[in-house]
Formats: sequence, C-alpha cells, structure tokens
Amino acid sequence: MKANIPLRNFSDYFFENVSVGYSNQIQITSTCNAKCIFCSNEQNPFDIKRCSFRSLEEIEKVVWATNEINGSIRLNESLPGRISEGEAFLHPDLFKILHVIRRKFNNVIRITTNGSMLKPDLIKQLKNYLPIEVNISIPSINKEHWKETFNLQDEHYYNAINSFSIMSGYDIRVTANITPMPAWIGWKELENTFEFLSKNVQYTTIYAPGYTKDSKIVDKLKYDKMELSIFLEKMNKKYSLPYDWSLDPRKALYISYDLITNNIWKAYNNGSRNFLWLTSTSAKERFDKLIFELCLGIPINNTVIEVPNNSYGGNIECVGLWMIQDIDDVLKSLDFKPDQIFIPGGFLDKYGFDLQGDNILDLFKKHSSLYIGIL
Repeated sequence: MKANIPLRNFSDYFFENVSVGYSNQIQITSTCNAKCIFCSNEQNPFDIKRCSFRSLEEIEKVVWATNEINGSIRLNESLPGRISEGEAFLHPDLFKILHVIRRKFNNVIRITTNGSMLKPDLIKQLKNYLPIEVNISIPSINKEHWKETFNLQDEHYYNAINSFSIMSGYDIRVTANITPMPAWIGWKELENTFEFLSKNVQYTTIYAPGYTKDSKIVDKLKYDKMELSIFLEKMNKKYSLPYDWSLDPRKALYISYDLITNNIWKAYNNGSRNFLWLTSTSAKERFDKLIFELCLGIPINNTVIEVPNNSYGGNIECVGLWMIQDIDDVLKSLDFKPDQIFIPGGFLDKYGFDLQGDNILDLFKKHSSLYIGIL
C-alpha cells in the first residue's frame, strides 16, 4: 500500500515568505483601514492579492522554526509585492503575536503604519515589548491633506500626529516615511512636514509618488526627480533630518561593484567582447557612468539599454517593479547580437518569478541563442 503524504495547510503569506527568503519579514495582514491615493492596489495593471488576518497558529510555527534573525523583525513589510500590505495594528491578535516573537527573539520589532490606530492606550501596551520601532507614514502635516491622502477622519489624524511624542515617552523608537506630493500640497507644506518630523524623529525614508498608466490622479502625483532631490538636500541641511531615497538621481546606485567586475572578467575570460547591459530608466544615466568607469582599460564593447516599464507605464521606472515581458520586448527589438547580456535580478524572487508569475527561465529558453546572466 502506498503511503499518503499529509497535506499541510498554510496561508499565501507563508508561501510568499518562502519564495522571497526573508526570515526577518512577518506579514500579518492585508487588511487596511485606509485608501491611500497613491496606493498601488487602485492603479496597478494587474491584481495584488489581499489576504485576511494571518493566524496566530501559523505565526507561532514560523517563529518557532526560525533559528536566527539578523537586524530588525519587520511586521507587514511585504516583498516582493504580490500580496498587499496592510495595517498591522488592526490585527486582533497583535499583542499575542508580539508575545510569541518576544519569547524567542530580542531583536527590534519594526512596525510600519499609517498611524491612525495609535491611541494612547495601545501605545502604552507596546512598551511591554521593547525594543520596538514604529515607522509612521506621514505625507503631510496638514490635517485636510492628510485625511484626503488616507481617506480617514479627524480622530485618525490626531492619533497619528500625537503618537510621536507619546511613543518617545515610552522609549519606543519612532521613524517616518514620506511620499512627497509637491504638485498637490506645494513645497511649503512639504517643508512644514519636514520641520515637524525633524523635532520628532531621527530618520525618514522617502517613497516617490508613483503612478501607472491606469492612474486617475496624475496631477497630484507627478514630480520632477531632480527638483525633489535638490529640495531633500536643502531640507537635510536646514533641519538636520537624514533621509534615504533609493531613486535619488544624484545618489550612488545600490549595487555591488565587485559583483559587476567579477562578472565582466568571467565573461571576458570566456571569450566575450561585446557586452549588453540592461538597466532601469531611473538608473540609466548613473549606470552608464558606472560601467564606463569599471571597464576602463578592458578591451570590450559595452552597450547600456534601458528597459521601459511598459507593464505599469506612468512614472514607474525602478528595477524592483520590472516585468519579464518588458525585458522580452527589448531583447526582441535588438538589431545586433551581443556576446553577453547582463540583467539585474532585483525584481525576481529566489525561484526566478516576477510579480506577475512569469519566470526568467522561460525567457532564457526563448532567447537560447543569447547568453544571458543575472547580476
């Protein structure tokens, strides 16, 4: 008699974590009480799945099976993005989840939130699970613009704004993230927001306002990258508030120079002389310069081509949201045959799938006459 293998019941969160491979990321819900005007769920050309509250039982199993975590434990920061993020403070078992984590790990627990649920009583309970870091999304200090951004009410605004000082009083580390929308709220209001944050946090992350070809509010989300870059530098100097913006056109790329150099020499020693580098629209100018500098003195021909993100359209330009179909379109349009093609792999999970479920191996098979490598 053949033995039956018992089926295991896990949520989509579990399988997504497996495919991404981040042990420090525990998404607990896709449920959200806001409807942000810049939310990708409303303007994506394909669906992002929303799941219910992740069960405490599954989270217990995941935490039990995890032996070591480097850095902070991040609740509800979903990568690569096939499942929607949600508002962690809505989870009915949030404090039980924190208790489960604290029984095993002393790492900082980082929770990203819109801040609307941060009432004093809830914050008081958080102090029992230190060290805690709460990262609050605050696109504007102006009440009416804040409410319209999140589609929330006065009480939610006051919860978020007042939470900064209350949490600091309980030794809860507070950071912030801003999605700047100067075309809508204006530069002065944006500066007022930075001034407020400079008095309440030590660090902020910038998320550029993205819009797709299906967006209905481009007028609020459009911006000039260089203008924003200069403004952020000015705010840093004026208010001493450090920030990180991954798309900053004046910032060095997040890429390993050693990795690129090693791949260049490996391909060169294998006889390749004509290299094609595919890069995102946002990184094109900086990547051009980088490849020129790294290849000085090496007798090879380099061509750098940007891959437009036609799947999303709009102003979506980063590698992390690439689709294999967009790369396929570029490769089909080539009017020359390179010896070696290099593609950044930051848009793939560890099994080679993009956000729409297409796999890079199928691209390799389709273009079998080309030698393609993943950086």
